[in-house]
Formats: sequence, C-alpha cells, structure tokens
Amino acid sequence: MTACALALAAAPSACGDDGASSPADAVRAYNNALADGNGDKACAQLDPAAQKELQDSTQGAARGSCKKVIELIAAFYDDATKDRLRAAKVAASEQGDRGSARFSSPTGLGGPDRAQTYQLRRIKGEWKITSLGLRESDLGAP
Repeated sequence: MTACALALAAAPSACGDDGASSPADAVRAYNNALADGNGDKACAQLDPAAQKELQDSTQGAARGSCKKVIELIAAFYDDATKDRLRAAKVAASEQGDRGSARFSSPTGLGGPDRAQTYQLRRIKGEWKITSLGLRESDLGAP
C-alpha cells in the first residue's frame, strides 16, 4: 500500500459506539476507531460498499479484510496524527435517510490536513458510511 493510499484511506474515518444517531456521530466514531486501530469498530461504521472501497484502496494481504486495512493504517499514523484525527471537527447534513459529512483529515506523519467528505445512509435506524470518497484517480491507479 502506498503512503498516499494509506493517507486517503485514513482520511475516511468514523468508529466507536454502535448505532450512530447522526452522520457526524458515525464519522467521529469511525475516526476514533481508526486512530485506535480498532478494526472491528471502524468497519462496523461502514456499509459493505464502503468496506470494499477501503479494501480496494490497498494492496497485498490486508486487501482481503477491512479490519486488517484499518490496523495497517493505524500503524502507519504517528501519535500526533492520531490525535488530530480524533479531534477533527465534523460538519454533517441529513436529507431523509441520506447524509454527508465533511471534515479536515490529517494525511499522516505530520502532513497537511486534507478536506474529506463521506456519504452516509441510515440503515435500520443507524447511520453508516456508504462512501469514503476514495477514487482510483486519488490512489494512483490507472
């Protein structure tokens, strides 16, 4: 996995409590779990499509598991970056069962923050991240 892909994958971030009551809560929960390296909690904030998007952003053995990708990203981040991720201010909006959340995400190892937007959907009463905004062009793929 390239440093760029790691940074972009981590900018996705929202994990923590199960059952996020708002799009912003889901993103904060994901960010916290990512910073903690808690793949179970982080991946619980993602719907299957977002999990696949995250896995597709990596290379190698980690690609087969959302949890392993989260653990790999967390290992890549230094403590200061993890703290910035946990402290990120999230602005979110809801339109029925759809939502979006925007925040500035650290790119890792003291890099500059990057604007990040996630798409979300309320599924069975809980907000889940449906897209981390990772595109092949961002990841250097052909």
